Amino acid sequence: MRHVSRRHTGWLLAAAVALAPIAAQAQTRAAGVVTTLQGEASVTRASAAQPAPTVQPLKFRENVFAQDLVTTGDRSLARILLGGAAVVTVREHSTLRISEQGSTATVDITNGKVALVVAKERMAG
Repeated sequence: MRHVSRRHTGWLLAAAVALAPIAAQAQTRAAGVVTTLQGEASVTRASAAQPAPTVQPLKFRENVFAQDLVTTGDRSLARILLGGAAVVTVREHSTLRISEQGSTATVDITNGKVALVVAKERMAG
């Protein structure tokens, strides 16, 4: 596995990760799942049933969908497993959005720190 860690504050970083094919409708199939949660984090989510985004606490083992906005608080950390092939670690005071297009997931970081670990053997060709 390869480990990449970078610090970015106040600007947009787009890290594209090729994952196994994912359904076109974001809310019907999860893009990932929360595998670790320390401190406080929230998710801003819009759904077909409720188009206005809602902010709710992020929970351990909760599914994360495309277009969800994950935000971490003071002394907080969240790890999200994406498509069974990549783990994104979101550090304190960070904001992250996961987007999908076809079989590619893009992680947009507008604030904070993130680490990305990818299992090459589980990546799509």
